[in-house]
Amino acid sequence: MLQHRIYTGKIIHSRVAPVKHSFCYNAFFLCLPLNDLNKKGSNNFIFGYNRWRCLSIHDKDYLYENRQSIKTKIEAVLKKQGYAEHDFTAIFLLTVPKVLGYVFNPVSFYYCYDAAGVLQVIVAEVNNTYHERHLYIFSPSRQSAEGAAEFHCQLQKRFFVSPFNNMKGDYDFHSTDISDGQLSIKFDLYREGAAVLYTKMAMHPKPWSAKNLMVTLLAMPLFAALTSTRIAWHAIMLKRRGMRTLLKPTPTDALTIRHKKTLWHRTLLSLHHRFHRKH
Repeated sequence: MLQHRIYTGKIIHSRVAPVKHSFCYNAFFLCLPLNDLNKKGSNNFIFGYNRWRCLSIHDKDYLYENRQSIKTKIEAVLKKQGYAEHDFTAIFLLTVPKVLGYVFNPVSFYYCYDAAGVLQVIVAEVNNTYHERHLYIFSPSRQSAEGAAEFHCQLQKRFFVSPFNNMKGDYDFHSTDISDGQLSIKFDLYREGAAVLYTKMAMHPKPWSAKNLMVTLLAMPLFAALTSTRIAWHAIMLKRRGMRTLLKPTPTDALTIRHKKTLWHRTLLSLHHRFHRKH
């Protein structure tokens, strides 16, 4: 079974309807075994778990906003969905870490393996800019023509992410198995059978070491910090192309998690409502 890894590559986002708009950015993710986050050698002077480092992850930033471990929280989520605790012997978190204490993670993934090392479930933790997150749980898998394990699942859209997309549509999700090394994830949105949005992550693995972590950080020092800015910039571009914004509905799905809004988030939400009324 694989251990800690660094993934580098590209994120490609292509809107095809009702207007066309695309972008592509270099990106990096960390793949972390939740059983071994405190393992000697995984934490170093660059990366830390629940401690300040240049790169870090903290339990409180994932799933529910409490001090339970990420592993405990994701196991509780899976148990509520009918899975037994012993169904998964290894769970890996694929995520963007905090960089100098800051990150906004549009999506993180949990890869859940059984005792035989077979990938059984992938959970996508999707965040919006309204201090909410939603869990999409993907379970079907299939074999590709080449024989490599590939996950493919379709789920109804249940979460408001972009003010330019309503709640209608279905996601078509593909992912390769991270134990195979190379990583490809597709998260596409269809509405009434027609494509609306294509999203792809194409990633290559690097061995886990303080040196490789430092090289990755120096190659993309502003990747995490620029995420929110890029979201705002592309929203402006879509407005200029005639897209109208939609008012965010109140979430009702059981797998949507609403966090207590800070003054900053309440201000952003107020500005969003005012912007919507004017347009």
